[in-house]
Amino acid sequence: MKSLGKYQPTTTPAEADLIFEPSVYGNRVRLTIRDAKTRHVLWAFTQPVKIAFLNSNAKKNYIAAIGLLMDDLHRMAALNVESSGDITAKREKAATAQQK
Repeated sequence: MKSLGKYQPTTTPAEADLIFEPSVYGNRVRLTIRDAKTRHVLWAFTQPVKIAFLNSNAKKNYIAAIGLLMDDLHRMAALNVESSGDITAKREKAATAQQK
């Protein structure tokens, strides 16, 4: 999470803005991101895990699915940066227009 450059772990839940909840059910892995104050779900990502007959392959398949979840998170974080940048630019443009 730190590699994204946006998220830092906190020492207490009260300090957190977001809660990341990983889970596994059946042949799926899921990452749910909640607002720390309201506990409302903000985003949820789910990836299937390929079926394997050997334990070593099953572990590899879970690792691959978790990697895909992290890719989803990276894409979402990049979109939010672009969106927030667009919003900031629009606000600055509107403020400049009002001053004229």
